[in-house]
Amino acid sequence: MDLVEAVSRSRRGDREALQYLFTTFYAEVYRVAFLITRQAPLAEEATQEAFLKAFTRLASLRDPEKFPSWLRAIGARCALDVLRQERNCRPHADPTADCRPFPLAAEAGERAETRALLRRAIEDLEPVYRQVIVLRFYCDLDLKEIAAAIGCPIGTVKSRLHRGLKALQLALGGDPGDV
Repeated sequence: MDLVEAVSRSRRGDREALQYLFTTFYAEVYRVAFLITRQAPLAEEATQEAFLKAFTRLASLRDPEKFPSWLRAIGARCALDVLRQERNCRPHADPTADCRPFPLAAEAGERAETRALLRRAIEDLEPVYRQVIVLRFYCDLDLKEIAAAIGCPIGTVKSRLHRGLKALQLALGGDPGDV
């Protein structure tokens, strides 16, 4: 079953198509939620909430081919909502544990150290900045898609992204004027 067919059948209430979409995109949505929440239980909660919202609002999706990015955006918004509900936002786990594998080349140790520094810097960002950083650089959404995903003006996304990058640069010992 292809994506467009699965979305079309899901809109008509086909359980098999809904199951297909859920199993196909669960890991992707969970990864986004985990990058934002940094806690497996919160990421699972956000992922479940994202699928519930997506499936109940499937009729509002105009272009079925955009289902993956639409769903990831819902997942990111749900992750931030879960974080807001959770008072303690300190990291308990590695946010990039299930992301891309480290290279096996000789410089792998150095790159791993750099990734660890970056990961810690991202963990220390305020959730709203961490959210736009994750959506932009881990999910490859453009500014317009991020704005739609989190329900705020594109100018707000730009300023949050700028401030988040500036905070990352400061945390990594760079000059904030270089952002």
